[in-house]
Amino acid sequence: MFILEDGASTMPMKICQCYRTRVQKLLRWALRVPSVDQHLTTLIGLSNETGDGFEGFYILHGVEIGTRYNITGERDPLLQRGQRLNSPADLCTVRRSLVQAAEQSVENVPPSG
Repeated sequence: MFILEDGASTMPMKICQCYRTRVQKLLRWALRVPSVDQHLTTLIGLSNETGDGFEGFYILHGVEIGTRYNITGERDPLLQRGQRLNSPADLCTVRRSLVQAAEQSVENVPPSG
């Protein structure tokens, strides 16, 4: 977790290690989500192949717990559910918009029964 600039908010960050598949040698990123982070808006960092930098950063909301993801790249369905950060300055704005969208979708769910 790290503290955002407002000083009151925290956000988990997951660094996804880069690896190559055995047969086709395709790039993939491994993401493991612990149960404590299941409903939180999370910053995902995709490491580069050498491990000394990042390919990109994404903000995701509501990642399923206990799930193991093997991210295939920028067009991966998991990453498409979130938003790519163009710069670190976008972090708070993107986070706020994803949380608001998630709250609105919950409000629009009809009651069961």
